[in-house]
Amino acid sequence: AIRPCGTMLLLVGLVVGGVAGARPIRGPYKTGIKTLVNPAMDSTSHEIDVYHPIMSSTFGGDANDDSSATLANATATPFKFIAYMHGFFGGGILDPAAYFELLDAVASFGYVIASPRACDIGCADDKASLPDDPLGFAHYYMQQLKAIDWAKTVPDDVFKTVNFTAGVGIAGHSMGGQATVFSASYQNASDHGIKAAVMHHAFTHEYPGPSIPFLAMTGTTDHVAPPKMTYNYFNNSDSNSHRGLVERELTDHYEPTILAYNPHLAQFTAAWFKVYLDETPIDLGLNFTDMLFGNGDNSLCGGGDGPMKVCELQP
Repeated sequence: AIRPCGTMLLLVGLVVGGVAGARPIRGPYKTGIKTLVNPAMDSTSHEIDVYHPIMSSTFGGDANDDSSATLANATATPFKFIAYMHGFFGGGILDPAAYFELLDAVASFGYVIASPRACDIGCADDKASLPDDPLGFAHYYMQQLKAIDWAKTVPDDVFKTVNFTAGVGIAGHSMGGQATVFSASYQNASDHGIKAAVMHHAFTHEYPGPSIPFLAMTGTTDHVAPPKMTYNYFNNSDSNSHRGLVERELTDHYEPTILAYNPHLAQFTAAWFKVYLDETPIDLGLNFTDMLFGNGDNSLCGGGDGPMKVCELQP
């Protein structure tokens, strides 16, 4: 059901990423990052940053020192894979700087995440463009699909920890959000074993209905990719029935990045994947179903991610 939360300014609670919620939760895994090369990517960059958990008997991060998230209660190993796509001017050498906090935190919940640097301001090898979009992004989603195919075959030890047969996840920001919408739609999801998706402030003028469970996140002060863009694909009659829409108060386009990072974004992104990709709604000592769909103060719609204008979840 739709849960309109009113327009609550709560200026005292303002943080860099918008409005304050409950204390953010970090997963228990220590994490690492490495940069690998995939020659099949667009010539703008063959590099892919890979964020990954490290098996350890100790907790993973300073943001989680007193959390109940524990490795002792882990039920999902090996890990699952996510392909995350950057936004316009967020790739290249800026990619690991712009998205490090988000992707490192998501990885701490037990995910290997590939973040391609290609097509920083548009793809060079395939310059196809869509009306009203930046040039060179019409087929940007194919870079996401290439990253998935590459990860399944590349001979690197980090991917030996991944269970690809159980399916993969996709996510992205801005133009990467559009790429994620496209990769989640048509036959792309079934052709590439994609089970779940999370879109962060997708910039798009095309609105296909994602065929897999998806969480679409936007903000009231996003003037780059206005919330109506998110509503349009969320409300497509072809969209999967398991879906969520979040329009967070006082949150702008750069919520996933270092420019306006919301430290709660990672846990709710990971929670969606725990429920619909891993299919382990209770894991690491946490109840991810309650985190998403519950009525408590720490739930997504209940205040855990701060005040919402609209928070609609369809489990």
